[in-house]
Amino acid sequence: MPEDLKLLPEHIGVGMGVVDVRGERIQTVEEMETLGAAGAQLIAPARIALNPDCGFAPDSGEPPTIDEAFEKLSRMCQAAQRLRARFPEKAAPRSQRKR
Repeated sequence: MPEDLKLLPEHIGVGMGVVDVRGERIQTVEEMETLGAAGAQLIAPARIALNPDCGFAPDSGEPPTIDEAFEKLSRMCQAAQRLRARFPEKAAPRSQRKR
């Protein structure tokens, strides 16, 4: 449940799965941004890292092609850039982001 995010201690970050790795259709940047923004309504945006759902689940049947994976990750990065611009005062400084 999304509301469960509010129950997490404030020092814990959240990896939010915004990329559907199993579907063939590649989500738009806007769709990924919308999912990330919904999370930012529940917890501080600085606590959120955008991620693919379940990694790229290579054991789940047919893994994506390298080109498909690259495109999905590129769009996820674009969505993250848009969200940082949308929530600039709430984003963690680059020096404080975990790598």
